[in-house]
Amino acid sequence: MKHSIAKLTLVGALIAPSVSFAASVGGVTWNEASGFDLTMNGTIWETEANNVGDVVTFFGTVSNVNGTTTFVAPGAELSYFGTFTLSNAGNFDGDVNGEAIFNLASMTFYYDATADFDASNSATANDGNIWLTLTGHDYDAYGLGPTGLGAIYAELNGASISSLGDTGGGYGAWDVLGGQAALFFDTNTVSTINGVSVGANNADFTFSDSFQPSGVPGLLTGTGELKGKTGSVPEPGSLLLLSVGLLGMGLRKSYR
Repeated sequence: MKHSIAKLTLVGALIAPSVSFAASVGGVTWNEASGFDLTMNGTIWETEANNVGDVVTFFGTVSNVNGTTTFVAPGAELSYFGTFTLSNAGNFDGDVNGEAIFNLASMTFYYDATADFDASNSATANDGNIWLTLTGHDYDAYGLGPTGLGAIYAELNGASISSLGDTGGGYGAWDVLGGQAALFFDTNTVSTINGVSVGANNADFTFSDSFQPSGVPGLLTGTGELKGKTGSVPEPGSLLLLSVGLLGMGLRKSYR
């Protein structure tokens, strides 16, 4: 009987966490059973690029994960910092506005137990513990061949990136590279973006943002969204099967 009680206690411990489907790593908690899983939204600041070869620095904070704002402890923050390089610019889709293509993209998320982000100081975006690192997933969104490969694409509200290119929107693809949360999101579930294949290998995340002048010379601001899928949290069914198996073992022992 003692063995059975012990097994039942273990079963309860295994089943209980599966009810909320909460995933937690490195100070960040989210509901992987959410219909939004996985969606991160936040503010974004980025430097301008006017010529091929210019490196854009972008940074900001995550404001919600899967639609909730309680993904970190009170007083903590999840920020990010990254760069990408302007590789091509022109009119690639035949409309009146221009486009820009960026490659050599990288982005890192940081968990900071003390929220100190200040948009006027980009160093406050990367002063925490590395939570997740992404690298750009290059693909050919416009069918241009090798010269059109990029991880981030910008749709401008002007004819060129140097005219009214300070307003517009962007999109792109990312792959997981490392960090504490890497095993949760290295899922390779993104095969297309806007109906265009991302290539022979799937990506892990899609990215979209809007941008406009921030009021500070050379700095743009807007909102961004990163979408992927949680893939490494045990399914409730697996936990239940394991629990039933352990319970059966316990009951069989008690009858012997």
